[in-house]
Amino acid sequence: MQNTLERRCLADQVYDVIRMGILSGDYLPGMRLVEEELVATLGVSRTPVREALRRLAEQGMVDLQPRKRIEVAQLAETELEDVWAARLALESESVRSFVKRADDEAITELKQLQKACLDAWERRDKGQLFACESAFHLAIPRLAGNKTITALLERLDARIQLARLVLCTREEKIGKEIATHKQIINALAKRDIKAAVKAMQNHIGQVGRLS
Repeated sequence: MQNTLERRCLADQVYDVIRMGILSGDYLPGMRLVEEELVATLGVSRTPVREALRRLAEQGMVDLQPRKRIEVAQLAETELEDVWAARLALESESVRSFVKRADDEAITELKQLQKACLDAWERRDKGQLFACESAFHLAIPRLAGNKTITALLERLDARIQLARLVLCTREEKIGKEIATHKQIINALAKRDIKAAVKAMQNHIGQVGRLS
């Protein structure tokens, strides 16, 4: 039992390192991930690397190609549009749920997550920034107690992160994305459903433009 727990813990660490490498741009879309190189770089055995890659493949962050070739997933333009349309619909409903159900402590948590995003951006830590951005958006339905939307967004999260790598390439655009969190929080704090939905849609729409 102890060996199993240790192996799982190590696989989780390897998963976190590879995932952060993808989010930070160290591993670019379409780049091949060679198992032997990951084993050597991370100083671990093949087992946790394989478990981590399997998990990333299940989430859609890497693709398993013929002859056991593994690549960082790439999204076609049509899939980018599909992912963003699904996100827009889910997160619009997410803020509606938050206004109706969440308490003032939930607003405080969102402000803390926003601060974490700002701190990561000040350090220009793109991987950590995208992780904080994901946590911010997943927190809204979670704090509202909307388990269905939380689960759906968690399943979509890997594709959203891959889309961000394509959509958020300019620092100016990333800075604007973070700044619009404040508008979302303000509308949620006022319990203004119409303003909250508009703020969220503007936020997602702004990021979703390819130009």
